[in-house]
Amino acid sequence: MESVLSFLLCLILLSSCNSPNTASNSPGQPSAPGTGVATGGPTGDPTGGTTAPPTLDAESAAFVVLLNNLRAQNGLAALALSPLLNLSSQWMSTDMATNNYFDHTDSLGRDPFTRMAAFGYDSNDEGENIAAGNSDAQSTYTQWVNSAPHLANMLDSNYTQIGVGRAYSADSTYGWYWTTDFGSN
Repeated sequence: MESVLSFLLCLILLSSCNSPNTASNSPGQPSAPGTGVATGGPTGDPTGGTTAPPTLDAESAAFVVLLNNLRAQNGLAALALSPLLNLSSQWMSTDMATNNYFDHTDSLGRDPFTRMAAFGYDSNDEGENIAAGNSDAQSTYTQWVNSAPHLANMLDSNYTQIGVGRAYSADSTYGWYWTTDFGSN
């Protein structure tokens, strides 16, 4: 599906929120595999070793469609799906869900730029959005569209690629965790 090959861009903020259905446009964290989440995420080397990129689940793919439709409505090119950004964003969502936190700094102490580089992604323009508490694409999309910094990331004309990660843990504060990583390769 062509629309699956695109995503929205996000600005980087170093703030985080700690309430349900929260969103942040700061650097993201790894996502955990579970029911209804993207599969095929990295295993072993948490710094981004050589593993296959995760496959988008239906909700992650639906988010890409929503985002690229928004970009088209604003005269912007669709974002292409990047396997390396998928690895980075899925890892971040999994890490947040598994380790029960919500922050752009991951459990290894890396900011989004360091994490993306660890997964082999090199770009001059990078950004990240994170959200927690929503299981579905529409709710996460609506949450980010209604947040000026997140919307600005999604509509940033410098970004050309995206990765998306979604993870769930019943033992975590928010249950569901989302990460979108943006770049311009």
